[in-house]
Amino acid sequence: MTIQEIPLAPPPATETGQLRPAPPSASDAPRQSRRTWPWVAVAIVAAVMVGLAGMMVWLMASTVPTGDYDAAVADLESAEAKVTALAKENSDLTADLASLSGERDQLVAAVAATAIAAKARAYIDLNIDPMYVEEQAQAGMEFTSYDELLALLGEDMTLTEWVNSNDAFRAAERSVYDTEDAQLIDAWNEWLSAEIGTAEDWATYDEIILRLDQLISEQLMLAPVTPGGESGSEAG
Repeated sequence: MTIQEIPLAPPPATETGQLRPAPPSASDAPRQSRRTWPWVAVAIVAAVMVGLAGMMVWLMASTVPTGDYDAAVADLESAEAKVTALAKENSDLTADLASLSGERDQLVAAVAATAIAAKARAYIDLNIDPMYVEEQAQAGMEFTSYDELLALLGEDMTLTEWVNSNDAFRAAERSVYDTEDAQLIDAWNEWLSAEIGTAEDWATYDEIILRLDQLISEQLMLAPVTPGGESGSEAG
């Protein structure tokens, strides 16, 4: 007995008479999904590329051009070089200022010491015997230069008035002690103890005058009087 083939029923027809497509089988679903995922990956990659391109454009627009950067670096290096040069110049000027300050102090001290010695020299020259001044006045001698010297020292007297006062000797002795020079003071005391009119009297007086001249000359030679801070003695 043979099995007869039973014909399959035709698919149901639609209202228009057309056949309805058969529903997809289970084996067809994975095939459709495999067809769509490459396009999704391409879209993702494209989106990433567009984002990267946009970021590159933004970076190029927001950064300094290479030429401007090099110019800025050159300006910075030039400014640093100027700062270094100015710092050295300032250091040199500071050293020069310190040197000039020392020279100024030395000059001020030398001028002060010279003025004291010169004042003592002037007062000793004005300590004259009143009888000698009177004799010279009777002989017709004028004392204008002496009067001017007294005025320069701040004394409001003529020479005749000066020698006849007690100020002449006191001013001379005070000015000698103002020098604080031991050699000058010793010579002064020796002169006071010497007998008037003797050789010792003249010798000690000459020693006073010589010592005053030495003090004045020493201070002037030690004072910095030439450009560059060289003293008079070094310049000679």
